[in-house]
Amino acid sequence: MPEMLSMPSAVRRARALMWIQTALCVLGLLAMLVLIGMAGARAGSAGGLLVIFLFGVTQTGVLGWLAAALEDPRQWVKWTCIGVEAILIALRIPSVLSGDIPALIAVVLALVVIGSLSGKEAARWFG
Repeated sequence: MPEMLSMPSAVRRARALMWIQTALCVLGLLAMLVLIGMAGARAGSAGGLLVIFLFGVTQTGVLGWLAAALEDPRQWVKWTCIGVEAILIALRIPSVLSGDIPALIAVVLALVVIGSLSGKEAARWFG
């Protein structure tokens, strides 16, 4: 049986940042619920917000699941995390270009996660 390695600091950093992303998504979802409730008073205006809310629920679930999955040193976990973070970056580029500070923070977090999972330390963990 191979010796169990302790999780390297780069992977712990990526996991912690992904949990932070998940928590920020939960805060965003709570804000969306308030907006949906306010828009619900006006006929038909909550539909678009509901679609965005459902995307946010999906994003939150995927980020949380992947953060937990980083405990498992399998290649698919690493590449799925990197792929999801890259997609989230691509989706936020228009917002960043229009000066949206929360989107910029999200992009920076995603870039640090990708960088942490792309280094030699993480490569040894995911073997």
